[in-house]
Amino acid sequence: RIIDNSGYGGIELLPSAIYYAVDNGADIINLSIVSQTYDQAVADAIDYAYNNNVAVVAAAGNNNIFLNTNPFYPICSDNAVDVQKVLGVSAISEDHLSALFSNFGSNCVDLTAPGVGITSTVRYAPSVGLNKEYTGPWNGTSFATPFVSGALALVKSLQPIWRVHELYDAILLSTHKTPPKDEELYVNLYGKGLLQIN
Repeated sequence: RIIDNSGYGGIELLPSAIYYAVDNGADIINLSIVSQTYDQAVADAIDYAYNNNVAVVAAAGNNNIFLNTNPFYPICSDNAVDVQKVLGVSAISEDHLSALFSNFGSNCVDLTAPGVGITSTVRYAPSVGLNKEYTGPWNGTSFATPFVSGALALVKSLQPIWRVHELYDAILLSTHKTPPKDEELYVNLYGKGLLQIN
């Protein structure tokens, strides 16, 4: 964990967190964090995860920015290589339209998942006045990304010997894709389509 309870923190701790997760048995790493600054140490840590058969899922960010011309990281960390090392996730609304805030761009976004009006768990500690177990609604690609991480965990539980690329294929080849009028626009917004957990 590299950010505080309010959701703020720097990317400088991310490489060590990735190494820690890999070295301590993680199968899937969820990165609901973005930075506009490329960091070679982050890219090296993602390579380490991939080479050790650990999946990495990254949020697109919430600035309505075209990532093909203004990349964010770590979602775009693998856009210059031919190997799919990161699954990049944009956000979709309940009416199956791209969330107005979601960053987009086919170089980095691989699929989309629900990211608008999400109810989530919160810290529950009645002894210190934290009496709610769930709250929301929350919006953001940081809420879309865990849907994909959770789906990968389900696939991994069914196919424990699969390599990362096989897990990614299972998710990307089973998305729901509405026939687009404009294919280029579609892949920029949704990548391969909407995550289908079932």
